[in-house]
Amino acid sequence: MVDTEERLTRSQVVARTFGVESYRTRVGEANVAARMMEVKAVVGGEGNGGVIVPEVNYVRDGGVGMALVLNLLSSGRKKVSELVDDLPRYRMIKLKVPVGKNEPTEIIERLARKYGHDQVSRIDGVRVVFDDGWAQARPSNTEPILRVFSESKDGGRAKELIDEMLSKIEEITGKLEGLM
Repeated sequence: MVDTEERLTRSQVVARTFGVESYRTRVGEANVAARMMEVKAVVGGEGNGGVIVPEVNYVRDGGVGMALVLNLLSSGRKKVSELVDDLPRYRMIKLKVPVGKNEPTEIIERLARKYGHDQVSRIDGVRVVFDDGWAQARPSNTEPILRVFSESKDGGRAKELIDEMLSKIEEITGKLEGLM
C-alpha cells in the first residue's frame, strides 16, 4: 500500500512536509537514541514530548526542547498560536487498560492474531494502520497495564478505532474494568 497522507501519523506528515524521513521505534529513550544513532537523525523524541538532539546529547532533555522552540520564536515571524495553527489537526485518544491476572505479552500475541490486516506492525505491541487512522496496544514498561492509543484526523473515527481494539482485547481478557 502507498502511504497517502491519510495513512500517516501527524509526526510523519510534518516530517514529510520538511522532506525528511520519520522512523518508528519501540517506546523508550534508549530505543529512540539507538535508532537515531543508526540513521544519523538530527532530532528525535517520544509521544510524551521528550526531545532528543544528538548535537547536545542522546537523552530526552526538556531544556533542549524549549531551546528549540525559543529559537524558532526568536525569528519573530510567527507567534506560538500561529505555529500551532500551521500543524495538521489530528485527534489522539490514549487509554490505560488494567490487565489483572492476564499476561500482557500473551494478550498482545492473541490481539495480533485478531487482525487479518496487511498493515500490522509489531515494533512495539500491536499497531494497526487503516486508511484513515491507526490504533495500537502495547504493554507498559512500568505498570501492569496495556497502553492503548488511536489517532485519526476525525475524532469520531479515532473513537471507533480505539473502541474496536478495546473490543478485541475484551474478547481475549473478559470484561474490561477500570479503564483510565
